Amino acid sequence: MLEEHLGQSAQSAVTLCINSELLDHLAKDTGFIRRKTSRFSAAGFFLSLLKAVGSGQSSLNQLCISLAQHQPRALCKQGLAYHFSESAANFLERLLEKVNEVSANVTVAQSRFRRILLQDSTQLRLHPGNAPHFKGMGNHAGATSAAKLDVISNLLTGEYFPSRISDGRYQDRSNGPRIFDYLEPGDLVLRDMGYFDVDSFSRIEELSASWISRLHALVHTWDMEGVCLEERLSSFQGDVLDMDVRLTHKGHRARLIAIRASEEVKARRRAKGKERRKRMGNTATKRSL
Repeated sequence: MLEEHLGQSAQSAVTLCINSELLDHLAKDTGFIRRKTSRFSAAGFFLSLLKAVGSGQSSLNQLCISLAQHQPRALCKQGLAYHFSESAANFLERLLEKVNEVSANVTVAQSRFRRILLQDSTQLRLHPGNAPHFKGMGNHAGATSAAKLDVISNLLTGEYFPSRISDGRYQDRSNGPRIFDYLEPGDLVLRDMGYFDVDSFSRIEELSASWISRLHALVHTWDMEGVCLEERLSSFQGDVLDMDVRLTHKGHRARLIAIRASEEVKARRRAKGKERRKRMGNTATKRSL
């Protein structure tokens, strides 16, 4: 039943030996499922969650529709909501432990780096009633609630490190230092520009590790001759620019690779930037565009 989903692992070096028997065993051991029913199963629940993560269709109604594709009889959303309990969290935690057990014993994919650590986060919008526990960005428009889940994984093995859940209003940079709890010499750190921090880059290098990050549009950057990046980009005629640069007033040296975007991508990004600035009550600058 699950074989068709094995290829969906983000790490090709890992074969996840997950089958219905293992899921049933974990569900029973954690008290997640106490009796068999034609409306609900551990495998159906697991597959429905996987599809929801991939498609973003994660409402109770959408999960019920997905679950019905794996069960002989349909389950109503009230019945499904009942299954989201502490035992469900224990079931998923035990399943993740099994995945990490497999990851710890696989042959590491060929790489010049000891490990490739990916740090990323996702924000979960919650009902406003949860605001006392998980605050969102209200912008003075009333109470909002959101949670932020910060995750670190090793792309070479598929291993996951302990995650952190925090208020949705916290920036990624506030969770960035977590990487140093696990970083070792020879590692490569991959992070999006939300984690961009020159002091963090310096510390990574001091630990004999490497890093790759997207460049934040508002970060002042100069080439080694003191020419600003915007000027270099505007005069460059090629499609790929590869050069050493200095970041911010601290002058942190790094290698920069810029790839020219297509006209369609440029138009879409600029329109998105203008719309975002409009919502914030100001106008996008020529430099940011």
